[in-house]
Amino acid sequence: MLKRLSKLYRLQRLGTGYYQDEPIVVRDELPQDPKRLNAMIAGCHLCALSKRRTHSLIGVGAMRSALMLVTDEPSAREDEAGRWFCGGSGEMLKNMIERAMGLDTDEVYVTAAIKCHAFGEDGQAALAACRDYLAAEVERLKPSVIVALGKRAFSALCGADDPIAAARGRLWRCAFERAVVVPSHSIGRLRSNQSAKKETMEDLRLALATIGK
Repeated sequence: MLKRLSKLYRLQRLGTGYYQDEPIVVRDELPQDPKRLNAMIAGCHLCALSKRRTHSLIGVGAMRSALMLVTDEPSAREDEAGRWFCGGSGEMLKNMIERAMGLDTDEVYVTAAIKCHAFGEDGQAALAACRDYLAAEVERLKPSVIVALGKRAFSALCGADDPIAAARGRLWRCAFERAVVVPSHSIGRLRSNQSAKKETMEDLRLALATIGK
C-alpha cells in the first residue's frame, strides 16, 4: 500500500493527476505520531480538492477528550486562513462549544470529515480519500462521544446513508472505535435555518448527557 501511495506522489510531482478514480486506502500506513499524521494531512494530494485548496485543516483541541466534534469540511474562510474558528461558520462553531455546551475550545477535539474546503462540490471522492485520516484521529483520541455536524461527517463516521433529519435524536455506533455518534445538522444549515438551531441544541444536550455533563 505504501508503494502505491509513493507512486501516486511521484507521478504527481511529474505533473500527472493527483488522484485516481479508485480511492487509495492508506490507513494501514498512517503514522501513529500526531505530528507526522498532521503533516501527512497538510500535504495530502489524494483527491481533486488538493488542486484548489489554500490549506487543508488538521484536527485541533484536547488530545484526551471524551468529546469530539466532526464537521463536514472547513469553511472557505478557514481554508483561506489555515486555521479553525474563522469567519461566520467558524464563529458559530466556537459559540456552539463555548456558549451552548459551556466548554472551552481546548477541552474538546475538533476536526472535519473532509480535510479541505469542498468548493460546493458533492465531495464524495474527497470523503472516501479522507476517511482513513478521520479513522486514525478517532482511534488515537478514543472519545466516548462524537458529534457529527452534517451528513458527510455522519456518513464517514457510521457508514450510514440516512438523512440527518431521520438519524438525529438517537445514538449511533461509530465504525472505527467503541464510541457513540450523535448526528446533527451541518454548520451551513445552522446559519440559514432557525429550527435546525433548536434541534442542534437538543443534540448537543444529548451528547453532554452521554458523557455525564
